[in-house]
Amino acid sequence: MKSIKNSSWKTLNIIVISMFCVLFVAAQPMPVEARDNIHALFNQHELIKRSVELTETGYISLTETEDAKLASILKSHVRQMRTRLKSGKMVRRWDPAFPEMVMHYEDMNHQIEPTDKGIKVIVTGTTPEAVKIAHNHAKIVSAFAKNGWDEHDVRHPAVLTEEAVESEKSEPSTTPGAACCEKGCRESVVKESTESCGKACCMKAAK
Repeated sequence: MKSIKNSSWKTLNIIVISMFCVLFVAAQPMPVEARDNIHALFNQHELIKRSVELTETGYISLTETEDAKLASILKSHVRQMRTRLKSGKMVRRWDPAFPEMVMHYEDMNHQIEPTDKGIKVIVTGTTPEAVKIAHNHAKIVSAFAKNGWDEHDVRHPAVLTEEAVESEKSEPSTTPGAACCEKGCRESVVKESTESCGKACCMKAAK
C-alpha cells in the first residue's frame, strides 16, 4: 500500500513539473532583437507589399519590399517567429487568434522561400482546424502589413471558439498590458506602465 502511494506521489510530481516546464517555456519573453524587428516592420509597413492566395489546404503568401534593409529584417523576423513557435513559446497571448495558432502550430507545415525582396511562405494545414487557423493567420498578417500600429493593438478572434461566432469584426483590446497604448511610447521612450497598459511592447519602438 505504501509503495502504491509513493508511486502515485512520484507520478503526480512528474506531471506537475512537466506542466510547469511547459508554462515556463511558453512564457519566455521576446528577445530584444526579435522585438526590434517587429517594431521596424510596423514602423515601415507602408513600404511592404503583401499578396496572399488562400488554398484548400492553407495559403501562399508573398511579402516583399523595395527597401533592402527592411527586406533583410523581414526575412529575419520570419525565421525568428518560426523558431519561437516551433519551441512552443507564446506570441501575443492577449490576442485570441495567436494562442490558438500556437496550439495548432504542429498541425501546419511551413515552406519558407527567401526572395530578392522578401519572402514567400507556403503553409499547409494537416487538419481541417489547422487550415481554418492558417487562413485566419494569413489575413491577420496582411492587416498588419496594411494598417501598421493601428492593427497591432487589435484583438483578433480565434476561429475555433464561440468568440469567432459572436464577433465577426476585430475589436480594440482593453486588456492591461496587451499592447503599446500610446503612439509616443512606440516611437520614442520606454514606457514602464500606466493604468491601461503595461510593458507589453512599449520598449522603444524605433532607434
